[in-house]
Amino acid sequence: MKTASTSLIVLGLLASSVARAEMIPSSQAGNDPQKARLCASRAGTKIPGKLVPFEIDPTYVDRARSFHPDVSFIAIDDGTSPQLVECYLREGTGRYEPAVFSPEQQYWHLIKPEGSGIDTPQARSAAMDLCEKAALSKLTAKGFDHGVQDSAVEVTPKRAGSLVGGRMAERYDVWVDGEAFYKSNGPDLKQVKYSCLLSRALAVKAVETPKAYANRRNEPSAWTVAGPKPEDARGDPISEDDVKILWPISVDSQKIPKFRDRSMNYLDAGVEKLIDNANERYEPDERQQVIDFCRLDAFKKKTEMIGKRSVAKSLKAPLNGLHYELEEEFMYCANGMLRSWQADDARSEKAKSR
Repeated sequence: MKTASTSLIVLGLLASSVARAEMIPSSQAGNDPQKARLCASRAGTKIPGKLVPFEIDPTYVDRARSFHPDVSFIAIDDGTSPQLVECYLREGTGRYEPAVFSPEQQYWHLIKPEGSGIDTPQARSAAMDLCEKAALSKLTAKGFDHGVQDSAVEVTPKRAGSLVGGRMAERYDVWVDGEAFYKSNGPDLKQVKYSCLLSRALAVKAVETPKAYANRRNEPSAWTVAGPKPEDARGDPISEDDVKILWPISVDSQKIPKFRDRSMNYLDAGVEKLIDNANERYEPDERQQVIDFCRLDAFKKKTEMIGKRSVAKSLKAPLNGLHYELEEEFMYCANGMLRSWQADDARSEKAKSR
């Protein structure tokens, strides 16, 4: 649970005791308009963002009011982690102000587009099947052997704005990743990764099918970033060599770095273990593939519109927002890439044991 101050009260027991119920729109939460405006004004000094409509469990509202009859509920979306803000007269300060900040969870959420999404295993399976059919219809390779459906996830605020097949992902869309394997002239199968963007109603919005590439150990150069390369505002491309010079990473050790979330000085224990295992298990050239791929991917997403000179100047300065954004994108990419490799290795081990 994210709080704006260590002095703010967190009603964890209250939230955990709420059973699932039919949600009501925020307009029916019973706020006093004057107090809600005061709540919004004072919350705005603690967290950035804009006021947005939301839905909330009425059971939670009733129970919160049993503790604080004057409580107001508002939601603020900062584009990263929307927060439900609860304001009431706090005894410790004597002020009517924010007391609880809660990220989206079972008892409240922002208003979602129409459609059931992938809230059930059946819906998630249907999304994967739709994506595979759409991807195979676009692929021109011959000798299809089998497909592997990697994941189907709801687009989060951090992922919103990313491109899939030229279409921008919107929050609450469904993002599906998978792989198709084709027969080849050698003992190994050729692999093609694909991604799909679906609406919450599970209608296909876009499909991305990069060039087929073989097993990473046989053709490491095939790990390339799909889509346009980052470019200078004047049109001069930022090459892969430029990226390596602008943001050198683990030049000597070739070990995959573990960047922490600087806003909270936090690194997920599972991600840390994944990277530690990769640094121990994989060869230096394989680790370098992860570094090069994810560094370029981070640059592609975060510096396209900034310009080469501005990027160079910013990265020479002390740690700032661009550093943080690049590190965040790098970690997101490395986590996904290593988990994909981990799954590949597990499948290979399983096949050998048969």
